[in-house]
Amino acid sequence: MNPVLNSNCAENNSNKTKCLFPEHLIPYIQTPLFVTQTRFDTWQIINILGVEPNATYTSQINGFGNILSERATHSILSSDSKLKNALFLESCAHHTNGYASTYIGDINIANAFYLWYSPFLFANQLPLIIMVVVDRYTNLTATRFWFQEAPFECKSCCSNYPNASSFTPNL
Repeated sequence: MNPVLNSNCAENNSNKTKCLFPEHLIPYIQTPLFVTQTRFDTWQIINILGVEPNATYTSQINGFGNILSERATHSILSSDSKLKNALFLESCAHHTNGYASTYIGDINIANAFYLWYSPFLFANQLPLIIMVVVDRYTNLTATRFWFQEAPFECKSCCSNYPNASSFTPNL
């Protein structure tokens, strides 16, 4: 047994190193996952794509973001645990950011996490609350999916978050 690799993933993949990457590992994780990711991670753009994150490379960066979006969506929301997992996939160019400062519309990461986690938290006290979303990648319902499909350097969705008012969901 390898203490680094998920044993179920390693048993089902001839190339065991694939189990180090989320797109291959997530289907074998039973714990509900809340994943946050930007489509345009500046570290990934520089170190994986090999270009500077600027307008000169917009086409390549948008292509990279589209591939990342498809892989993240497929691995997180198409696994057996699709009804437990959540994905907050936004389009701002950064490497790390504040938990409360990244928005998709009027929902920030903290609010999305609360909406996702509340049914687990109150499962014994309240009826399960399911936010129904039909997404264009999988046509699955009852997933937790926040997706900002904006191109690289989207000024209107990433420069300022004017709708960042307090948010208290009704349960």
